[in-house]
Amino acid sequence: MDLRRLSPVNVSGGELPSVNLWFEITNRSQIVITLDRLLLEVWFGQPTFRGAILNRIEIQPRSTTKEAVYFWTPLDAQQVAQIKRYLDSGTPGNPVAITAEISAYFVSRLGWLKVDRHLNETNVRRVGI
Repeated sequence: MDLRRLSPVNVSGGELPSVNLWFEITNRSQIVITLDRLLLEVWFGQPTFRGAILNRIEIQPRSTTKEAVYFWTPLDAQQVAQIKRYLDSGTPGNPVAITAEISAYFVSRLGWLKVDRHLNETNVRRVGI
């Protein structure tokens, strides 16, 4: 489980500021697994928001998710200000990284599996913020 390679994190301003995160999940086993839920805490320098993906997604053996596994959340004015300050603190040669603490719960015919990941990402796309 990881953030996807192409535009994994998008931060948008405007009338309804928001953040989108896209994930890729690879099933290296020989059985079908189902993502039951994914819980996340995202940091832009400090804890910024928590959320969950509650859609169940089936992942075939030895494959990577084909459908979008994404999270969207609106941002309030304080979150927008915090994110802007944090992203502005980076430089072109040394961008800042966001951190995502992830807990994903999978189910299969063999039972339950929990996967915890600590992800850092510098590829953050900003639009209007």
